[in-house]
Amino acid sequence: MTALRLGSLFDGIGVFPLAAVCCGIEPVWASEIEKAPISITKRHFPDMAHLGDVTKLDGREIPPVHITGTTMKRPGFQKMLTAIEAGYISAVFVKDLSRLGRNYIEVGKLTEKFFLLHDIRLVAVSDGVDSDEGEDDFTPFKNIMKNISHLGKVSNDFSLFGRF
Repeated sequence: MTALRLGSLFDGIGVFPLAAVCCGIEPVWASEIEKAPISITKRHFPDMAHLGDVTKLDGREIPPVHITGTTMKRPGFQKMLTAIEAGYISAVFVKDLSRLGRNYIEVGKLTEKFFLLHDIRLVAVSDGVDSDEGEDDFTPFKNIMKNISHLGKVSNDFSLFGRF
């Protein structure tokens, strides 16, 4: 069997590669622009290539991988969904909604159908989302804007909106 290889977009301090290594997946490259997180990731993963700003990458030049944060088929993510279905998990906490996935349609299905079906509390800390606090009609819009931003289609500065 071919070993899975990982590319980490918006890598931060390398938590996605760390989780991947724990699952037997090889982290091949990362994309991050902040110097401090890059130095942390380089210390923990000295052989992983750092490709810089995602908006300046040419996909034809990136080493091929099996997994990126843009897919909902991440092994650890799938294990979480299985654990939810089995009743082992009652709450999911994330930094923001984009950490669930980069496909806003799939994230919407997850948050508005799957989590409700399994009575899962969702907390997205920086988005101010807590499903135990009731419905928020603005949450799907925030999800779309975060995902567009993370895919490099618009500026990542949402200060104009005040809530981002």
